[in-house]
Amino acid sequence: SNKYVEEGFAVERPADPTREATVEYTYEFAGWLLNGMPYNFDSAVTDNITLIAKWTSVKNTYTVTFDSNGGTAIDGETKPYGMVFTKPNDPTKEATVEYTFTFAGWLLDGEDYNFETLITGNITLVAKWNEIKNTYTVTFNADGGTTEDSQTVEYGLTFSEPTAPEKQATAEYTFTFAGWLLDGE
Repeated sequence: SNKYVEEGFAVERPADPTREATVEYTYEFAGWLLNGMPYNFDSAVTDNITLIAKWTSVKNTYTVTFDSNGGTAIDGETKPYGMVFTKPNDPTKEATVEYTFTFAGWLLDGEDYNFETLITGNITLVAKWNEIKNTYTVTFNADGGTTEDSQTVEYGLTFSEPTAPEKQATAEYTFTFAGWLLDGE
């Protein structure tokens, strides 16, 4: 804006202007220039002058946050606009009795994230996990009788009761199968 000053008097220093930040830079006011040099507001004005605002640009930094979705914690990272975030080591996730988990990548808004993408803002990446249903083996111990093959069963499913085993009679005893026990019960 224009200011009128009587010849021979100093111009009053205006309030510092502001400049809207961009996605890449934040701007800080660094003073007024006259013909490329800092202007002294104590100087007497003897002619029309145009003062130009000097700005210092500061490159914006952005942060990636890693949500491991139940896995081990991964530290975030902050880098300047236009760089790329570093792909971290894969997190791990404790198996449950039902599932074993394998890490399957990082998602941004439900899509696979490409770590070659240039940084333009803060993001949160969420771990994607493949769930593998655990299987368990049931082994039948016939306690001296005919043996049955073991069975491998997915967690939560049932297994087939095997054919009743037979045990050879001794001079003292005859054996009749009475059922299967788990831990003596």
